[in-house]
Amino acid sequence: MHSQQMKIEDAITCLNEQAIVVSLQKGHKVYYQIRNEKVLIQNESARYVLSIEDFRQMFQTEVFYLVDKKIEQIEIQKEKDDEYYGWYHK
Repeated sequence: MHSQQMKIEDAITCLNEQAIVVSLQKGHKVYYQIRNEKVLIQNESARYVLSIEDFRQMFQTEVFYLVDKKIEQIEIQKEKDDEYYGWYHK
């Protein structure tokens, strides 16, 4: 996470522009995005949905960062994938 810190209103603006934002809670990343006019909140062990107003009230003191999709996205490298499955079946 190398982007600038955001407060709740900036995070909501980014979410409304279809961006994904993230925060750190107890050392774990929590991801937020808008789906069907609700905020989808997800971490490694939970997933839930809040209205935008409930999100605003519950997370008003949280610090958010814009997710850099290039960093966060895991890319499958076709050559390595083919090599792995080639060895797996021998």
